[in-house]
Amino acid sequence: MIYRYLIFILLALQSAYSAAVCIPNGGDGVLDIESCAEADITLSIPALARVNQLQEFSLGEFDYVTVPQSLNDFCIWYNTEEFSLTVNSANSTGDSSFGLLGTSSAARIPYEVVWYDQTGGSGTELNLTSLEDVPQQQLRLPSQPVNSDCEDNNTSINVRVPLQNLENQPEDSYSDTLTVTVSVQ
Repeated sequence: MIYRYLIFILLALQSAYSAAVCIPNGGDGVLDIESCAEADITLSIPALARVNQLQEFSLGEFDYVTVPQSLNDFCIWYNTEEFSLTVNSANSTGDSSFGLLGTSSAARIPYEVVWYDQTGGSGTELNLTSLEDVPQQQLRLPSQPVNSDCEDNNTSINVRVPLQNLENQPEDSYSDTLTVTVSVQ
């Protein structure tokens, strides 16, 4: 008896509210004063990274007194917990070092590369001098840009040529191309 009474109350409540029972993925199919359907919404965001604002490193002209160096602020954007950083030299000899190559001579001048997790050469320092083409894993920035356009700098690289590497080098113009690759998983 109580069971019938509860069913009667449930039916009365349902008809009073006239709420349709929705069937997921397709609808209830009812032709009535009210009908409904439910559908899932899905979105996938892939792991992404961007390097932006990296400018030319100008070491100037060597005066035999001042250590040639150039600090370059740029932006790294990523949407994962961490990223890996690989820096390559176009003049790589396969020994994990960076080198400036003479335009008219075969001379190669080794140089140092230091990455900083903040602009202006501040924050945590990672010396990459003997790590050319060696991925550096599990890196994070203390200041990650909010927008993926990566218009605001948040990291830096310093390129430096020690004085001892310049001793007895022939007169020439020396150059290299540095490639910075950021990877996420």
